Amino acid sequence: IFDIGKSDYTSIWFRQIINWELRFVNFHQSNRKDPSDHARIIREMGYVIGTIWLPHDAKAKRYGSKLTVEEQFRELFPGVSVRITPRLSILDGIAAARTVFPSCWIDPANCADGLTALRHYRWEIDPETKMFSRVPLHDEYSDAADAFRYAAVTSKIRTGRAQPVGLNVPGTNAPQEGFRTLPSRSLELARPNPTLFGPDNSCGWMK
Repeated sequence: IFDIGKSDYTSIWFRQIINWELRFVNFHQSNRKDPSDHARIIREMGYVIGTIWLPHDAKAKRYGSKLTVEEQFRELFPGVSVRITPRLSILDGIAAARTVFPSCWIDPANCADGLTALRHYRWEIDPETKMFSRVPLHDEYSDAADAFRYAAVTSKIRTGRAQPVGLNVPGTNAPQEGFRTLPSRSLELARPNPTLFGPDNSCGWMK
């Protein structure tokens, strides 16, 4: 699941869905990369990719190409479902993220940078009232958090395509090559706790 930036960070969450549990098995973030660079990064992860979710602005032409970002990814990943995340308001996306937290398992090692971003995601301070506004602060943490919002928004959309990354094949006891086994850890974000909050106890997901 992508949040795409050029000068800003491009953030990618690698998610699998098993029995309505959302398992975030890896996270990558970089900037000044083209779709071909991201394709190489994804392939190097070694996962079996079912669907690539792009933000709504992927329908625009960028990176000096005659093709839209969506069209570039379709060319780079033939046979893979490339879809656009439904466009919701930021507040609706945050609400969606809150609802999926109890169903999330996040690999604490592979997704360490993503978890740090979620912990630091917070509201802007209104310069007049000196209170939290209803607009998230755009900083080095917000791109990863935006991508997580998109993961929440798409979590209940069934694609009808190849199984998502890491999903064990029904009827087998072991995953195929490129798939992740079941996690041994308990849910990382099952219950809110102080360590998940950003500065001033203001994590945008929880408050």
